Parts: sequence; structure tokens; C-alpha cells
Amino acid sequence: MQRINPKLFGLNTYNFSSSGEHYFFTYEKIRRLIRSGDHKIKHIILGVSPVSFAPVYNRMFSTKYIEGRMSLTRYLYFIGLDNNEFFQGVDILSKSMIKGIYRKPDWGGLTGSTNKNPDSKIIDVLFKQHFKIVLSENQYSSVQIKYLSKIDSICNVNDISLVLVSLPNHPIYLKKIDDLYYNILNHSVNSMIKVKYINYLDYDINPELMSDANHLNSKGGDIFSKYLAIEVENTKGRTHYNAGTKVDSQGF
Repeated sequence: MQRINPKLFGLNTYNFSSSGEHYFFTYEKIRRLIRSGDHKIKHIILGVSPVSFAPVYNRMFSTKYIEGRMSLTRYLYFIGLDNNEFFQGVDILSKSMIKGIYRKPDWGGLTGSTNKNPDSKIIDVLFKQHFKIVLSENQYSSVQIKYLSKIDSICNVNDISLVLVSLPNHPIYLKKIDDLYYNILNHSVNSMIKVKYINYLDYDINPELMSDANHLNSKGGDIFSKYLAIEVENTKGRTHYNAGTKVDSQGF
């Protein structure tokens, strides 16, 4: 979602997505914005894909791993004191905690890349990084599922339209992903209270528009920003809208 250009939307739009952001932190960002007063938020466009539930997100939520310690440093500002789920077992004097105190909060934003047509080695490296199970962690991230649902709930309570978007991934990368993760994606979307879902996973993407296995480059980002702006406008008032083909949720 960091490749989506807010300037290509008709409405006042801001991109505050971050690289590899766990839905826990997305939820906390949204809570901060809502609690700031008259937030005037009408729509939230949130990225979702099979990799959103991959084992790597277990590590982003646990300070036992380097990924979790990096999360603590990047997102300490967003971890609400009234929600100590992430803080369980955290050493308050750890280097990650101290760095987080002095570091500015990671509000993310638009990023670009000139890379294109990634080769199979790049795709394999990212696939293993995302889906390899480390130590005794779960095969998928149940906490991602939980906080995606909480994002849906907080948007519904505050009369904010939630639009879920599956942007294109490289076809070689998609073929490597176990059906389990597609099933979790579809089950999660269908469990939402009120959501618009725009699915480009089946889009026949030109690899020249991909910077790596699951990120568009700047050119691809601009193209799909324009597509997405049109789709969001056309799906007003509709729920479970799908720009592609849904995955069967049987087996989850």
C-alpha cells in the first residue's frame, strides 16, 4: 500500500501505511487518529493479501525475534498503555525500547522503486522470509486475523468506510503460496461486518510493473492508484465488491 499515490485520488487522501506493518499497529494508528477529536475520516483503504497472514507476522508481534524488536522501536508511540498485549514480557530497559522512546513514530507514507522484472532468486528469498516457519511459531498469524477484525469493528462503530484491497503480486510468488493463506484471506473478508473488497490478485500483471515478489514499482503503483481510485468511487454503498475472483474458503 506504500506504493499507492494519494495525489491520484479525488478526495483528500493521505498514505500512512508502513513497510511490513502488523495490523495491531494499524489498529493503534487508527485509534490515535479517532481519539484526536474531530477526525473527519470517511474512508480507510487497507491492504490485505495471503502474505498478510504468513508466519513472518508472528515474529513482528513478538520481541523474542528481531522482527518484533524492530516493531517495538518503530511503533512504540502507537502501543496504547491501555492495551498491553504487545508489552507482555518486554524488557523496559531493552535497546529496542530505548530507541523507540527517542525515535519519531513511523507514520509511513508513499515510497517508490525503479526496480522491475524481479528474477526467481529475489522471489525465492522473499517467499522464504515471509513463509518459513521459525522455531515453534504457528503456521499462520492468528493475531493478524484478530486485529483485522478489530479494524473492521472500529471503522464500523465510527461510521468509517473500510475498503480492503489485494494489490497484484508476482505470479511466480503467488503460485508458491499454500492454499491455506488464500482460504484465511477469503474467510477473513467474508467475516467482516461491512466492507468493500477489491481484489487484483488475479490480475495478469506485467512483471515490468513489479519491484519484487509482492510490491509494485513506482510505475505500477501509479497505474493501480488510478485503477483503485475509480474502483473505490464505483463501489460506494456496496459490500464485498470484488474486482477479481474470490478464493474458495473451504478447508479453513
